[in-house]
Amino acid sequence: ESAKVSLALEAAKRTAQDVENIIKFSKRLPFFKYVTTTSREALCRTMQLVHLNENEVAMRGPEDADFVWYIVVKGRCDMLLKTEEGGKYYPMRTFEEGDTFAHSYVKMLSSNSQNVKGDIRAVEPATMVVRVYVEPEYRGDFRSQTKPLLHEELAKYFDMSADEAAERLGVCMSAIKKICRRHGIV
Repeated sequence: ESAKVSLALEAAKRTAQDVENIIKFSKRLPFFKYVTTTSREALCRTMQLVHLNENEVAMRGPEDADFVWYIVVKGRCDMLLKTEEGGKYYPMRTFEEGDTFAHSYVKMLSSNSQNVKGDIRAVEPATMVVRVYVEPEYRGDFRSQTKPLLHEELAKYFDMSADEAAERLGVCMSAIKKICRRHGIV
């Protein structure tokens, strides 16, 4: 609970104790499992708690397109896609407490099509997510982390080379190899 109070403060107004509370909190989140201590501390200094109402879109806009991740800490969010203008949104994936998502998930499933639109929305009232922006100096380390991709999501890239798939997913080749091994794909 003290971490949520600290996360609600503007980053510039946090004390050393607030940052320590957030760091302790982050150790319970799978998102930070492979993040170095230096990167973890930097991310914890600037991450923010975001309160979402039911059906509210999680991502703010273009500024969230690159190097911004969200971690669900209370409630649930769904990734929704629609395939035609004025059409119905269909749930594609659910993110529950501890799960992580980013704009790249929506981008990957919409596959640059003009007709497919998507977003990630809170599906429960009083949903809380933590917004994590990865500063430029930590992106090199962070790119080597693996995304929790589903086999179905990965299957969209089976017709291309591993290099091309890595580039489209925004991860390095070693991350692609780890993801494939995790799913038993050789």
